[in-house]
Amino acid sequence: MAIFFEELKQGLKAFIFWMIGLGFLMFAGMEKFSAMAADPQAINALFASWPKAVMAMFGGVGLDITTLSGYFGMMWMYAALVIAVYAIGLGVRLTTLEVSEKNTDFVYAKPKSRTSILLYKTAAHLVYIVAFAAASYGFTIGGIALSNAHNDVQTEVLLLSIALIPVALIYYAIAAWTGAVTAKHGGLIAYIMLLATYLAGIFYDIATKGTDIIRIFAPFKYFNPAEVIANGSLNVGYTAFGCGIALITLVCAYALMARKDF
Repeated sequence: MAIFFEELKQGLKAFIFWMIGLGFLMFAGMEKFSAMAADPQAINALFASWPKAVMAMFGGVGLDITTLSGYFGMMWMYAALVIAVYAIGLGVRLTTLEVSEKNTDFVYAKPKSRTSILLYKTAAHLVYIVAFAAASYGFTIGGIALSNAHNDVQTEVLLLSIALIPVALIYYAIAAWTGAVTAKHGGLIAYIMLLATYLAGIFYDIATKGTDIIRIFAPFKYFNPAEVIANGSLNVGYTAFGCGIALITLVCAYALMARKDF
């Protein structure tokens, strides 16, 4: 357990800075909605004039931005990107630091396997990922209260906040795997994959054919806000698929690390 608590301690400062940024994003976003809500017709006309590709970049396709639920659906895309970037940092840390910090010395000095060390660290990272999603929910509800918006959107906010966890786990696992493959370039490769999957999400929103195939390569669209808001639930199939990808990729990272001779 000492490894678990040490990893929590090591990541606390960075987590606090990320929370400050997330809080500013969500509070500022909700405050902006209160200003937009004063003239919904003008806002509708503005967004209607934008090309669909531009709306897809902002995560607004299929959403009524003049409603609080639709606006939060668009804001969710920003929160999802933020937690994905944060999770990549954690994932890269999981595997690359095993090389840079020479943790093999610890393995030989203490009765701990390398896999058990990784498991303790992963558990600590999971705490931060869940805390991140919980903070997103809290900041959003707080921002809604301060903006004096009275719409009952707690269910949508809760569902989409929960959806942040599997999104983060997917990119966490990808980063852990790329870090296990190459400690030097693992982070860069993971961020490139994040960009590629984000672009795939844009193509999914603007495509008229082959959307089911595109969606497989767009983890953000496993939890499409427009779909979640309309159905009042997460897509069980894509949620299970995303968690499966995260688990398999993380197991592959663990297997690579177990075979390494630092």
